[in-house]
Amino acid sequence: EIPTDLPWSKEIVLQNGLFQVGINAGVFGATPGKTITAKIFVGGVEKKSETATVQSNGMAIIAGLSYTLK
Repeated sequence: EIPTDLPWSKEIVLQNGLFQVGINAGVFGATPGKTITAKIFVGGVEKKSETATVQSNGMAIIAGLSYTLK
């Protein structure tokens, strides 16, 4: 999915029976020094997050943020 306006967020509701979720996110052409953050919530509670800072080339990448459900 390619958003056209910022800030941007995406909520995904998972079906019962899944045991792991993973997120990859990136931004290109952004202002250096700005940040992007990916968060995983379970039952409304934040379980894991990761933040990446936009580099001088305008890119920031979050790769492999994952959470295993218990």
